[in-house]
Amino acid sequence: MSTSAKHDAVTAFVNDCEPDCVVTKFVIVAEVIGIDGRRSLWTDTNDDATPWDTAGLLIHALDVVSGDEE
Repeated sequence: MSTSAKHDAVTAFVNDCEPDCVVTKFVIVAEVIGIDGRRSLWTDTNDDATPWDTAGLLIHALDVVSGDEE
């Protein structure tokens, strides 16, 4: 999938959840089950995200779900 197609898909999903938002960077983490029944972790991010962008988004998300940040 091209970079712009990924960004468009993420933007459409986010706008379904939170209308009128502008997606600047993203990280997706999903558990998937293959046709063979094996579970695995699938991840993706925008192509221009730096490692510190990705780490920062993930660390902040962990803080939010643990109640350390609002």
